Amino acid sequence: VLERAQERRDERSEWQALLDLAALWASTDYQQTREYCEQAVGRAREMNDPAALGDSLNRLGNWYSNAVQPQDALRYHSEALTIFERIDDRPGVAATLDLLGVTFYMAGDMGKARHYYSRAIPLLRLIDDRPRLSSALTTIFASVGQDWASWTVRPQTVPPSLGKDARELIEEAVEIARSIGSRAAESYAIGVLGALSSMQGDLRSGFNELYASLRIAQEIDHVLWSTSSSIRLGFAYHELLIHDRAQECFRHAIDLAGEMDAPFFQQAATSMLVLDLIETGDVVEAESVLGVYGSSDTELGTLAQRALRLAYCALLLAQDQPKEALRSIDTLIESIPPGGICLSPHLLRLRGEILIAAHRFG
Repeated sequence: VLERAQERRDERSEWQALLDLAALWASTDYQQTREYCEQAVGRAREMNDPAALGDSLNRLGNWYSNAVQPQDALRYHSEALTIFERIDDRPGVAATLDLLGVTFYMAGDMGKARHYYSRAIPLLRLIDDRPRLSSALTTIFASVGQDWASWTVRPQTVPPSLGKDARELIEEAVEIARSIGSRAAESYAIGVLGALSSMQGDLRSGFNELYASLRIAQEIDHVLWSTSSSIRLGFAYHELLIHDRAQECFRHAIDLAGEMDAPFFQQAATSMLVLDLIETGDVVEAESVLGVYGSSDTELGTLAQRALRLAYCALLLAQDQPKEALRSIDTLIESIPPGGICLSPHLLRLRGEILIAAHRFG
């Protein structure tokens, strides 16, 4: 389609093909996705089509979110929101609010993520955008900390304006995904539901849902959802102290994320693997896995980067370096955005252990 559109100099068909190719590659190769997104933005600007430009900016912004560059992502999404509000394009506004929620979630700013989703979800219901609604309902669940995000921030409540608790929202997301026949959306939603069931102690349902999520992702060759499902499955095993299975899942996720060049998921899986290795006493292997992330100079701009810093602090404590660990964990705490988000029990416990090791009892 792209080749034929270029031959005919059909700008709109060319732009649509570029955007569709970007979406297709997003499940397997993020660098290829970026190239198509950038071409789509360029073509939309040449067309002087505000709606097309807004859609293209949102796609490129989402790429930057997954490439752990949240400030660039916010710049593109903010430009898109301005465009859609100016032309009174409600579907465009709803889509952009959803993506802003995703961006702030990945940046670890849960207060702002919840704010944007409290605006996006009612609008998505109003315009009956069910595919995006399923995704938004799934992601707001994650934004209230009911996932591996709970390593650094404590689970929060769903915004009151949405009128439902976390389980009702995620179950609705699963139902919508199945009703529209979107297996990718089902994989995403059912994986998040599995994480919730596991955290609430319903292990049979939780593991059934987690494995179903992974199976669907593998069947449709969705590498990104296979990666996230493996991380959630590993986290569930980790919480049950089944360390060999947890580490197997985390290593698989690291490999998958590396294949498609998805640094956010690669960093998340690495942090979980390091923490699990430390718990089993394999400090040397943990240091090796942490690699370049084992430094107090690494960035703290995303949820995954903060999880890595938590792992680094745990490693310093295991290596009997409590003073450096204390400085590093305090820097981590300072980096967590405000907005009603509380520190997690995991983080507070680790800081307490570091203080004991540093003989700081006051």
